[in-house]
Amino acid sequence: MKKILFSIIIVIISALVFSVHSYATMDNNTVNNIGNAVKDATHKAENVTEGAAKGAANMIKDGTNNLKNGMSNMANDAKEAGNNVKNGTESIGNNIKEGINNATNTNDYTASRTAANSGTNNNALMNPETWSWIIIGVVAIAIIGLFWYYATRTKKDNHHD
Repeated sequence: MKKILFSIIIVIISALVFSVHSYATMDNNTVNNIGNAVKDATHKAENVTEGAAKGAANMIKDGTNNLKNGMSNMANDAKEAGNNVKNGTESIGNNIKEGINNATNTNDYTASRTAANSGTNNNALMNPETWSWIIIGVVAIAIIGLFWYYATRTKKDNHHD
């Protein structure tokens, strides 16, 4: 175990010494080239970030404008629908009012009596009112007879214990 740990430490130290040595042996042009490459990469990343931020800002601005226009259109449509309901209600009210006025206007209305005059219509020495009372009496007696029949029948059926 100690050999493996010792070997790993030796490899790491060798890599560090080699990289420091190689950096120290670089000339100014190489260092400048590396600096310029880092600077260019930073500018490119800055441009990409700026472009993305501007694109996002424009997208949000366009979305907000579209939402504003949509809400404005919806409000206008709701206002127009309200006006249509108001106009329709007023029209219905006026039609009802006109109909009531026409119905209650009795200046041109005349009615003639269509019912038979009970005083002049005698049939078999009796007027229609007398016949009506006779029919009502016969129906009443028939109903009372039916109740009596069913009441006595139920009473007889209960005594067959």
